Amino acid sequence: MTDTPIPVTEEDYASYTGSDLKTPFRTTFSSFRLWLFAAMVFVSAMPILGLTIWLERSAVEKEFEAVEQKHLIVAQNLSMALSRYVMDIESFIRSRAEELEAGDRVRLTEAALNDLDIVYVTVLDRYNQIIPEQSQQGGNILLPEQGLIGELRQLADASSGKVAFSGIEKLNGKPHFYVVRKLSDDRLLLAPLSPRYVDQVQKSIAFGVRGHAMIVDARGKVVAHPNPQWQADSKDASKISIVQKMMARETGVAEFYSPPMKADMIAGFTFVPQTGWGVMVPQPTEELVLHAREVQLAGILFGAVEILLAIVVSWWLSSILSNPVSQLVATAKKVSAGNLKARTGFAIQHAPVELRALGNELDSMVDELDQQSAKLSTALAKAEAGSKAKSQFMAMMSHEIRTPVTGVMGLLDILEETRLESDQRGYIDLSRATVNGLLNIVNDILDFSRLDAGTLRIQSTPFDLHALLDEVSSLFLPAAKAKALDLTCEHDELLPEIVTGDLQRTRQILFNIVGNAIKFTDSGSVTVNTRYDPTGPVTGMLTFSVTDTGIGIPKETEDRIFEEFSQGDNSYSRQHEGSGLGLAISRRLVMLMNGEISYESKQGVGTRFNVTIPVKVEQHGND
Repeated sequence: MTDTPIPVTEEDYASYTGSDLKTPFRTTFSSFRLWLFAAMVFVSAMPILGLTIWLERSAVEKEFEAVEQKHLIVAQNLSMALSRYVMDIESFIRSRAEELEAGDRVRLTEAALNDLDIVYVTVLDRYNQIIPEQSQQGGNILLPEQGLIGELRQLADASSGKVAFSGIEKLNGKPHFYVVRKLSDDRLLLAPLSPRYVDQVQKSIAFGVRGHAMIVDARGKVVAHPNPQWQADSKDASKISIVQKMMARETGVAEFYSPPMKADMIAGFTFVPQTGWGVMVPQPTEELVLHAREVQLAGILFGAVEILLAIVVSWWLSSILSNPVSQLVATAKKVSAGNLKARTGFAIQHAPVELRALGNELDSMVDELDQQSAKLSTALAKAEAGSKAKSQFMAMMSHEIRTPVTGVMGLLDILEETRLESDQRGYIDLSRATVNGLLNIVNDILDFSRLDAGTLRIQSTPFDLHALLDEVSSLFLPAAKAKALDLTCEHDELLPEIVTGDLQRTRQILFNIVGNAIKFTDSGSVTVNTRYDPTGPVTGMLTFSVTDTGIGIPKETEDRIFEEFSQGDNSYSRQHEGSGLGLAISRRLVMLMNGEISYESKQGVGTRFNVTIPVKVEQHGND
């Protein structure tokens, strides 16, 4: 027979909340709702208010940051476009120069020159006279003044046979560049270049009210500019600070005063690598400030509307959430007080679906709480009993097996002292080896059971580290010689003689790893290297590195190499004795000693195990 669940009544709810469900007005103004409303308004309005204040204060700064990035990118794109154009000119002039050097008399068409904005291509001899048969035209070519030709020759000489561009100069009263290249026999290839393409590139950039692009030559003279008079006169702008930066082949963003615009400007600027032309993209800072003010005003209006909306929505949501939440809390309070028969039994019909579902789930959870609590307690008791029984059984069986094994060892020792034939003595040696292997397995199981039960403790006492290494060498040298292996023990000069630690467990770890190395190495060597790294005046880390040339550890077994009753290669382990507990025990012992154990292995090449444990160094005063 089961007890009937008791729903939370209106009186229970009223006693908990201090309100009456039948009087909605009083419930509306309950303290929970006021707190919920205030919290909703705060959470909703504060980010909006903060965003509005931040937007108002940082709009100008953000506007400048965005413009800096945009203007610099546009300037760099313009520079790349001009650079590609310059490379086309260079390629054309270089090809023409190679044809002339080879004696080619191919005539250039007007269309080919017009595509590149080249006025003409001519060749001058050492006396600056036109060589008609090597020029595009005959005597109709309008040459620059002799003084300028001399400067162009110096430019070509300084370019060491490469194509060179002059600054902006006048040709027939209009601005032009001169492209020159030195030929053999002091000949000069000369080609005036119209800045038409440069002007088109400049005019393609326009933004805001007065945002534009400006291009100057390597001397700071204007090549392309929105002010037509500056462009026609090739105005010298080299005194302007940002132009000086471009002349110095710098790239960046700067603010400056523009005389033709009569305004403070901000511009991204760079240069064309081949010619040194300067490219900048300026915009009046006043435009940025005005745009930022518009953003600020929009942000303030948006924030005011959002805050008002947040207040209205918060008031409405608080009325929907406060009553059913309070009823849920009243039910939970009864359950926590030990009344597992309490149920929500929602009396509020307009509660949200989620809250009603939450109430139903709470009722279901309370229904199962008694059953699950009893089952959990029973399962926990069984699990603890099983774990304890397992540990006790392993320890008991290890002791029970160890006693007769020890007796067998004694009988073998007595039997060995009698008169025996050679084959009988061999059988005794084989029996002793077998019993020793069994005893080692029993000892491993006993240690594992103690580790599993948490009863094994680390003991710290001073011991002779060098004697331990000699013991390792002496113990395993016969086994190594039997397999024709080279066993080497090495250590650095800083290795102390006496350290404080757990000698027995350090020996056990070292024996397990060295024993495994010899066991799984059929040829080559096993090297034990010991290193001490001080970490303080009397403390340090002791590292044992055991390296072998054995079979290695397969990739597919690396994840379980430290698991109990597991070996790296099960097929290989059938050829050797072992319980598969050595590395598992070693790893647990190292962890108990607050150390680390790791390995590196390559199948068919060998393995190196590294064990690092903390020790203290014994200090001895002078006699």
